[in-house]
Amino acid sequence: MNRQEAEHLHRQICTLILTNQIGEGIDVLEKFVVAARLTGKLDEVSEFKEIYRNMLNYTIKGIVDPKRDQIFMKIQRSLIETCDFTLQFALSNMGLHIDKLRRELRLDDAHFSTETLQHLDDLSFNEELGILFVENNSENVSEKEIYQKEIVRKSFYLGWLCDKLAEPDIELLDRIFHSKRFSWIDRCLAVSGLSLGLQRHFEKEKFLVLNNYLESDDPMISQRALVGLIIAFYIYDDRISLYPDLETIFNNLLK
Repeated sequence: MNRQEAEHLHRQICTLILTNQIGEGIDVLEKFVVAARLTGKLDEVSEFKEIYRNMLNYTIKGIVDPKRDQIFMKIQRSLIETCDFTLQFALSNMGLHIDKLRRELRLDDAHFSTETLQHLDDLSFNEELGILFVENNSENVSEKEIYQKEIVRKSFYLGWLCDKLAEPDIELLDRIFHSKRFSWIDRCLAVSGLSLGLQRHFEKEKFLVLNNYLESDDPMISQRALVGLIIAFYIYDDRISLYPDLETIFNNLLK
């Protein structure tokens, strides 16, 4: 399976699921998972198939389930997200440069963000004690500046290349937004990474983090966040209705 075939299958499955052709969508998704050699996801897809079959049986028997619509929407979300994951997994095994870069940076775990948060806490504590800014201590200051640039650089890649943000990732991006340690340029780089990441791969948390940056008092930051959100909403217009909190963000943009 080449890139074109993988992307075609992804579009086909998403279209089937979003047009409520769930049964057929699941059948094609199973074939996609096998073709991508991601057999570990087959049990997960089978579980959703069973839930969907039970829903159909309840409907045929006339059983009223007040949570039916919520369950149906959850099935749709889960199947599409599994399809997204399968596509990214398939592409990552095709030797593309972007996936090689992602592996080198180890952005698919929270190791970088966890250590970075701890280091930022240590720096803040040291600054409160006056250790970093005492006379003739320019070497420590320089090391701090170099480390800070590395944080910003990796945070850009985090927003761009990481498929799913973990809690430490989100906290790190939030720190960059709120901390006076980082300049407006640093924040703009974080916004750019998130915007590019959403164009590459759908991820709900990136919408939410980008929306936080939209609240910035600095127009250089908020305008970039607005453009990133508008482009992302345009790309994923057909699935936004499955995420009520994203719909809320979209409606607020229209006010």
